[in-house]
Amino acid sequence: MHTLKRRTRGAKGELALKIDISKAYDKVEWSFLKGMLIRMGFSDTWVHWMMLCVSSVNYSALVNFEKVGPIRPGRGLRQGDPLSPYLFIIVAEGLTSLIKKAVASGDLHGIKICRGAPAVSHLLFADDCFLFCRSNLSETRKLMEILKIYEEASGQEINLSKSEVFFSRNISSAAQEDLSNLMGVKHVMGTGTYLGLPSTVGRSKKQTFAFIKDRIWKRINSWRSRPLSRADKEMIKYVLQAIPAYVMNIYLLPDSLINDIERMINAFWWGGGDNNKGIRWLAWNKLTCTKEEGGLGFCDFQKFNMAMVAKQGWKFLNNPNSLVARIFKARYFPRSSFLDSCLGTNPSFIWRSIWKSRQVWLQGCRWSIVPLLHMVEADRVIWSAESNGVYSVRSGYRKLMQESNSTFRQTEGEAWGDLWKVQAPPKAKLLLWRICKDCLPTRTRLRNSYVQCPIECSLCMLEPEEEWHMFFECEGSIDAWSVVGLNHIILPRRHKFNNIRDLLFDICRYENKQVAGKMATLLWCLWQNRNNKVWKNNKLSAQQVGVQAAHMWNEWSVVQGISSEQQSGDQQLVANRPTIQWHNPRFGYVKCNVDASFFNIAGATGWGWCVRDHQGRFIIAGSNIMQARLNILEGEAMAIKEAMIEMIQKGFSHVIIESDSKTVVDAISSSQVGISEFSLLISSIKSLLVSNPNFEVKFVKRQANMTVHALARAAYSMSGRRVFESIPRCIENQLINDMN
Repeated sequence: MHTLKRRTRGAKGELALKIDISKAYDKVEWSFLKGMLIRMGFSDTWVHWMMLCVSSVNYSALVNFEKVGPIRPGRGLRQGDPLSPYLFIIVAEGLTSLIKKAVASGDLHGIKICRGAPAVSHLLFADDCFLFCRSNLSETRKLMEILKIYEEASGQEINLSKSEVFFSRNISSAAQEDLSNLMGVKHVMGTGTYLGLPSTVGRSKKQTFAFIKDRIWKRINSWRSRPLSRADKEMIKYVLQAIPAYVMNIYLLPDSLINDIERMINAFWWGGGDNNKGIRWLAWNKLTCTKEEGGLGFCDFQKFNMAMVAKQGWKFLNNPNSLVARIFKARYFPRSSFLDSCLGTNPSFIWRSIWKSRQVWLQGCRWSIVPLLHMVEADRVIWSAESNGVYSVRSGYRKLMQESNSTFRQTEGEAWGDLWKVQAPPKAKLLLWRICKDCLPTRTRLRNSYVQCPIECSLCMLEPEEEWHMFFECEGSIDAWSVVGLNHIILPRRHKFNNIRDLLFDICRYENKQVAGKMATLLWCLWQNRNNKVWKNNKLSAQQVGVQAAHMWNEWSVVQGISSEQQSGDQQLVANRPTIQWHNPRFGYVKCNVDASFFNIAGATGWGWCVRDHQGRFIIAGSNIMQARLNILEGEAMAIKEAMIEMIQKGFSHVIIESDSKTVVDAISSSQVGISEFSLLISSIKSLLVSNPNFEVKFVKRQANMTVHALARAAYSMSGRRVFESIPRCIENQLINDMN
């Protein structure tokens, strides 16, 4: 569409026809569907099954409260049936075949956006159709003839009154009007939307995508009448943030629009009321940090948008033969690769978005050059943030967020992580977070924000109302800690710390999660008691608040399946936990334990393997080292691969291979594929397993794999590959322990 809009010169004009099909599913002729299935080569049995699924439907209706039916239709596909979209695609294949035949005979010509680009004659997605041809009399008539034939054969009906046509600008206005009248469709300057996305993007990007903001605003207004708590508003993550995601797949939204959306959601989160006015205690960029970094994990729309669009560029790299990749290459980087492409002159907004998003994966990609893997035929670009080397929006977004939060202090992050792990209701944990982020609206803080209100504590009216006084020193809270049984937790820390944030972090770090959860629940009850006094002039005594908090936490723990004796039970379980040891393989098999070792200073990776029979007797062992620095997953996978090759060379046919890397073992059993060095190693292991069906790869905990762990660590002191037919000294004691 951008090409048609910018084409102002040339003798051959072109047009894009967007057709609307009335009741597309309801008017499909069953005989046409059956004919298409047979023509496409489906077997008679399969065609019979499909037609049974289609024709066995019947309907009933209520007329004057009486059932009428069954009514058996003679055509149409059922809406909502998961099979119907696929059957409709087969029906639409009839239109595709007619267009392809006309193009092959020269009666129709598709649109080329530039020299060397593939011609596009039609774009079909279910009942959403775009048709392209030259804007002359003969091709226009041929196109309408094709549509007429398709209508008569399939039962479909083209609604010309709702269809639209868009012409290139190199033909006269009179010719455009004549052709649109000939087709009987509306002539428009732009074709609106296709598949929910704007077909053309004008000068005002914000106006083009304003419908996203309107959708979010309508959803927020539908929630305003509901009494939602802060925890309830977590639905922002799952509802509001999902609204623009579809458009963000293709277009980079204007910064001004994104800022408006973020301000709107931020105002709703902090509860500004109907007029959306209120104090935003934290900026949106602080809420978008992960919970481990002190935020709430909300979406940073700009970075998420960038990560989403970067996925399209990744597809250009890894699917260069796709239609869209060939079109963009011919137009914007015909003599170079996508990595070396430039913005070009008069680019479309889609290309601007994709080209700008390259910065995401250019910073996280690297070339895969692995001479030790002979199956790698050519160097390729892989995404280093994923073990399989394939770019994902999740990892791209995470990388962008890490770069923007590079100044984050790790010690603080650990404290935030402990805060969210306490065993308490979500609203209590959220209150802890608000206290530690200095955004609890106490009277002192409200006065600092220029809100006219009394500064005295609403419960005792003696001291200024701030967190330390309200929760620890006020007469409305002192006795509550004794009732809950947390005085021994609070009193020593009140003398040790001089601010409530450090005190709460210390409890969350060093006390068990149940004690910290009770503390959080009591804080929530104290804050609720304060609010009831301010707004309802109704308050409880400190003892009553303590009883309320204890009752609330006990009820919550019962629902969550947490018993009061769980902590002591867990400690006893740890004390009585049996030692994990190596176990003999079943009769007829040998067990080969493997492990890898990493020597970062020397830039080397080693591994060891040890084979024992069903009675636990030592058979053979070996170790090796390579002068290359592999990551942990690659090293563990390399150890398994080399051990399997050794087993095959030694003539073992029934082998159980054990590794203490669960990630690697899970990757071997998974059907996912990738392009990284790790994925290639996993593919090699899978190939060996296929050719050796009596080989098994299993996971074992580190405690049962200590023998080969010691052997792998000793690989650095041994030069190159070593095979031990007698027990090496470095594992003698461990073998004895395994036998005992």
